[in-house]
This record gives sequence, structure tokens and C-alpha cells, in this order.
Amino acid sequence: MSIATLTLTAALVVGYSAPHEAQPPTEVGERVTVEIVLMRFGPVDPQALRRALAARVPWIQLYTFGTPEAPSPTDDAPGRCVFVDIVARAQGYSTTFILSDGRAYHRDVMGGDGDIRELASAIANTLAAIEDAAIVPEPEPATLPETPHTSVSDPPQAESTSPSSQTDSNASPAKSKPTVSPEPEHQPDAATLKRHIPKDAPNKEGYTLGFSLAPAVAVLLAPGQLQGFSGFGGGLHGSLRFPRGLGLDIGVRILGYERDDLGLRRTRVGIATGYIHRNNHLELAGLAGFSIEPWQLRDAGERISLGVRPLVGGFANLALGYHAQVHNRLALRVGGRLGLAGSTLVSGRVPEIRRANESSPRLGLGGFELTFGLDLTLWISLAKG
Repeated sequence: MSIATLTLTAALVVGYSAPHEAQPPTEVGERVTVEIVLMRFGPVDPQALRRALAARVPWIQLYTFGTPEAPSPTDDAPGRCVFVDIVARAQGYSTTFILSDGRAYHRDVMGGDGDIRELASAIANTLAAIEDAAIVPEPEPATLPETPHTSVSDPPQAESTSPSSQTDSNASPAKSKPTVSPEPEHQPDAATLKRHIPKDAPNKEGYTLGFSLAPAVAVLLAPGQLQGFSGFGGGLHGSLRFPRGLGLDIGVRILGYERDDLGLRRTRVGIATGYIHRNNHLELAGLAGFSIEPWQLRDAGERISLGVRPLVGGFANLALGYHAQVHNRLALRVGGRLGLAGSTLVSGRVPEIRRANESSPRLGLGGFELTFGLDLTLWISLAKG
């Protein structure tokens, strides 16, 4: 056997890798935590899909299946590493998800060719459903595909014109061709994936439900004789953010103020709508709406019945904060909130509180009022199963 034949045989042995044997599948209801995705992109533009997935699941480490830096799916806990295969269909794509324990999931994604956003949303939602054990795997366990390996054989020796060399060449005319491993595709690390969020990403984020705590201080601007500090307290809000940024908010705010044994407590209930913008870690919410505000007066701790109706009016709030993803479905916004409101009695008058034997008012409410304070919001993603 010639040296060339031995070289070819060695290259074939090194390049062969037996397919991974799947472990027995675990029970259907077991939850997992997906951290690594090995993806065979198929007909899809890898860079475009990477950008879209970075906006939806930035905590996932994404590797191209078969590259040298990609980890082995069988060397980890079940579910932590998921293999994803993408195949083009007549209308859309067919995706397959395989876990290291053999569980397999199939999902068809409708849409035209090149609809990367729909594909990325479907992949992100399916990964979330796998984590929550919200979907049932295929009845039969699947086998992970063979990991492609490439090898580099020794380079061929330069031809010699000596008779002995020509004799060896004639004895073995078939020479092994060196195989060169392709240049590995650049893989962004997890920190790069978290930082890179395209501008159009919020269009496909899905519905999110928010709960806010907003301590605040109020300042009366006009009219009347008591401009200045008019109360402190805080508010609780429930918000719903739609996929394209539209926001709905229902909130309750309580403010209190006491002066010369006269205490004023106001409870405003409001409903508002507006836009909640997100760009990387920046979140800006602008909302405006209507309110009704019952109020109570106390003298030396005893409630006084005045027989007056609540204040009615409108308000606008602006909240700016840092948006941090703390879990695949949980995020926090920490920042500040600024509000401007105007309210009066139903008659259109702005009330001022004074004692019967005094001409100067002691307390004021209504009119134009500015509020400012902190804002802490917890967002819960209502992802599709």
C-alpha cells in the first residue's frame, strides 16, 4: 500500500463521526432552561436571523451547527442546549427542535420567503414553550444529526524527477487530495447579542403586562393663592403594552398633605393611553388620559363632611428609565416619572380650603399640578405558547 493511500485512509477515519445517540426522553411535563442553541440555518440569511433573534431572546448563545466553536449538544443537561433545523417550504419554513434527551418538536411557520421577523418570533416563542413544558414533544424520540467534521491531511510532497519517484507514482496513481476546513463563521458572544438590538425589533416583541410603583411629590402651579407643595404619596399602575408599542394604563394615585391640623387626602383614579418606546436598554413611556379624584378633609384627625363632589380632569405622564431583562419573560424598568394634570369640580371651580373665621386659604387642590418622582415597573411577557 502506498503512502498516498495511507494518507487518504487516515483522513477518512479522522473525518468520520458517528451520530449522537439520544438519551431516553424525560417526562413531558419537565421544565428546562434553554441557554445554548445550535442552529442549521438552511436557506435563511444567518446574519439577518441572528439580529432578529438577538432582539427577542438576547440571553441565548447562538452557534452555527457544525462549526469548531459550537459545543456538543450531548455534553450538557437536557434542554440547556437545543438543536434547531430550518427547512424552506412552499410557503414559509419548517422548523425542528431537538433536545439532547431525544425530545423533538416541529413547527411550521407561514409567510413568504425572507420573512425573518415571523421566523424569529416563532423560534423564540417555541423555545419559551419548551422551557415552560407548554407543548408536547413528538411521540417518537429523535436522534441528533451527525456533527460534520473536517480534517487537514499532510500536504502532498513535491514531485521528483528521479526514476524511483516515478516508479512509486506509477504504482499508486490515485493521490489523496488535501481537505481544508472552511473558515469558521464569526460567532458573536452573549454580550454582543445582548447589546445588538435592531431598530425595528419592538414590532415583534409581543404583548407585555406591567405593574408600576411610583412614589411622587405634587406641586400646585395655578390658579389660586397657594402655589407650591401640595402633597406627597404614590401610585400603583397596571399597564398593557401592545407589540407595536401602543400602551394602556389604569392607575390609582394617593396624595396627602397636612397644614395647621387640617389634613387633605386625595385618591385619583385614571385611565390613559399612549406609546411605550424601547431602544436597547432605554424605555420611554408617554401616556395621557382622564381622571376622577375623590378627596377627604380632616380636622385634628376627625373627618369633615363637606358634601362636595370629586375633582375631574385630565393628565399626561412621561416615564423614562433603564430597561433590564432579568428572565426570559421578566424585565424591569427603573427610572423617573413626571406628570402634569389639570382638574376642577364639576362646576368648573377650583376649591380652596379655609376656616370659617379666616379669609386666607389653608389648603388648595385642583387647578394645574406638577408631579415628579421615581418609577419602578415590572414587565411580564405574555408570549404565545
